Amino acid sequence: MIGTLGLALALGAGVPAPLARAMDRAAAWRHGAEPLVTIWTQRDEDPYARGDRVRVFVRTERAFHLTVIRLDTDGRVRILFPNEPWEDTWTRGGRTLEVLGRRDAHAFTVDDPPGVGYVFAIASSEPFDFREITRGDRWDYRAVADGRVR
Repeated sequence: MIGTLGLALALGAGVPAPLARAMDRAAAWRHGAEPLVTIWTQRDEDPYARGDRVRVFVRTERAFHLTVIRLDTDGRVRILFPNEPWEDTWTRGGRTLEVLGRRDAHAFTVDDPPGVGYVFAIASSEPFDFREITRGDRWDYRAVADGRVR
């Protein structure tokens, strides 16, 4: 079972194949049902500006394998969690996890022009297979539509 929930999910057409397959298998969140994954940032409504550091938090209601993805205003795709494709994605249920970047205590720094960006989480009872979007032991964003969603 896979569940997805995002801060804003308006991806639709143009989603890279590896992500589209995960989303196709996603159990749709139904109105009135409790989400299996909740994701949020430290701000409620104020827009972010270039240079702002963003803290991202995720809570799963059950133990799941978790992936957190950012789609910026330029359409660039970045995996925020796990930091590296070989890292463990298993998360315990009923706990809040802060997504940390490689070097800092925040998930990412806004580096794109004004617009709407998205951060979303995918939770799965099965481990993720990142082979299609990795090269060696690193993320290979070129494998995801040259790293951009158009």
